[in-house]
Amino acid sequence: LGVLLANSGKQVVLIDLDLDGANLHLYMNRVKPHRCLDDFLRGRTNRLEDAAITTPYGPRLIAGSSQGLGLRQVTFTQKINIIKAISRIKADYVIMDLGGNTSFNTLDFFNSANYGIVVTTCDPAAYLEAINFTCAAFYRYMLRVFSNESPWQLRKQDDLEDLIHLIFNHGRGPNRRPMWPLVQKVKTEQPHNLQLLRDIVGGFNVNLAINAATEGDAAREIAAHVCRASRKILFAHMNYLGHLDYSEAIASSARSFVPAVRTDPAGEITRTIKRMLSRLDV
Repeated sequence: LGVLLANSGKQVVLIDLDLDGANLHLYMNRVKPHRCLDDFLRGRTNRLEDAAITTPYGPRLIAGSSQGLGLRQVTFTQKINIIKAISRIKADYVIMDLGGNTSFNTLDFFNSANYGIVVTTCDPAAYLEAINFTCAAFYRYMLRVFSNESPWQLRKQDDLEDLIHLIFNHGRGPNRRPMWPLVQKVKTEQPHNLQLLRDIVGGFNVNLAINAATEGDAAREIAAHVCRASRKILFAHMNYLGHLDYSEAIASSARSFVPAVRTDPAGEITRTIKRMLSRLDV
């Protein structure tokens, strides 16, 4: 996606925020980046974008690779500083590459994006995990919806915040559905906050993409299942961007460190990602 946007003339910065296993620099053919995220965290660069390096394929890259230990254990303050610094980067697009875990760091990075994209395959374990990740991201979004760095802070209502925390912090587990009691409570006890709640839920921007779909996979049916689960559990709309077919060209590009959209700029992979981009409406 980043290479495609850069090749269309956009200024693109990629940032590897998979703190448990940063490897985006390899796919951008930068085996040993001379600058990385750690330089910003340790104060060796004043601005986050000063830690960016060029790549052969168009986007600039802020690598997550670091020789230092404990990079994944960034403090809450460091995380907020990263999020604020990303918002100040001068580029048309900043694309964050995140891990698939549900740590607070990953969820907060995901929720700070204008467009969050959950990527899965047609494997049942993968798409069920996509549902779990979406739920975790939404719960974190709701619990921090009136935080100082949130755009909703200007519309903060103390009674609604208290009710959200009361209901969302009650009980744990993937089967809990806090939106049902929350909506009912707001309707009966805080009707003045009902429109605000609708706006907040509508502001949770989550998109779904399915990767490596084979001919026998029912990608659309699986996507419909995941989107229905999002609607039923969270009352939130999930936008389906489409699916990428399994391709040996992708496996080859991963081995050669040359993105497939660069190898075949008019090929099916490029056309599919362009269709996904149009559905993202950016």
